Amino acid sequence: MTELSGLICSEETVQEMVERFEDDDGLIDEAAALRRRGENRRAIELYTTLLHRHPISALFNERGLLYAGCGDYQRAFADFTDAIALTKDDPDCFVNRGNLYLRLGNTDAAIDDYDSALAINDRLPQAYNNRGAALMRSGRLVDAANDFMQALAIDGGYTSPSYNLAMTYLILGQAHKALPFAARAACAPSAAARAHCLLGDVQWALGDVRAALGAYADAVAKSAKATHEKATAARVEQKTGNRLIENAHVGADFVDEAGGAYEVMGYPGGGWDEQAFITRVGDHLNKAGVTLALDMTGYTAEQIAAVNKHFDSLPAEVQGRIIKIGF
Repeated sequence: MTELSGLICSEETVQEMVERFEDDDGLIDEAAALRRRGENRRAIELYTTLLHRHPISALFNERGLLYAGCGDYQRAFADFTDAIALTKDDPDCFVNRGNLYLRLGNTDAAIDDYDSALAINDRLPQAYNNRGAALMRSGRLVDAANDFMQALAIDGGYTSPSYNLAMTYLILGQAHKALPFAARAACAPSAAARAHCLLGDVQWALGDVRAALGAYADAVAKSAKATHEKATAARVEQKTGNRLIENAHVGADFVDEAGGAYEVMGYPGGGWDEQAFITRVGDHLNKAGVTLALDMTGYTAEQIAAVNKHFDSLPAEVQGRIIKIGF
């Protein structure tokens, strides 16, 4: 199973759209704020209003991201196609449509769109990584490995290509080549249990059974926390209507398909230390542009009350970046 990058925003930023459409800057700001809070359906309504007035590529791309975030892939596909028809020089639209093709199993069409994106800008690590995933699914393993290497050459901190490259080399029977990339993927702060498991598989293939067993133990420990995080993500999806996917980059645990970033917190396995817990909350909220999903499922009423008391002391704009689960 390869790791994919999520959908990406258009090169024409919200601020640039505000400058172009001064009469509608309030709507654009409101739509962007709704999107950051994960209220995709309401944001879609505003972008639809804006598109009636200004049918431009950037707005179609933005609405397409929101439709994808809601799982409405048919409308997302139509919006990305309209965005491409209006401008042939925005690679993000091609990447976004390629991601949808790949999600729907049309690898040839996905590769064509990634090719088009890279013809416009050959410095897009997401396009190389995702094209590599499509090539891998098509059985073109050597070509896939080349794309993963290119993604890493552009962005050495990007962990998905390391994981994908390790898996590719392992399938090719080249565990010695897979090892450094598997280790890099497993050492990333955001590494999921599957990264540790893959490292164990590589070490096992190399005959290092003791190291493999250690990696598998790490995977089990990570899995318990990851299971809780995935449960929290599912509760966020139920509450907001946004589909969350695990984030391959350092800086957020999950992203929605509209580009919103989420940190999840609340795993009770480490016990309760009120001050340490509040400090961790602050650490998450100090990350710019990230929404904190705090899951207090399984905590006592007294512990929840302590957290609520802290939240009441925070500025309104900070409270607006918190999704409460289990309160």
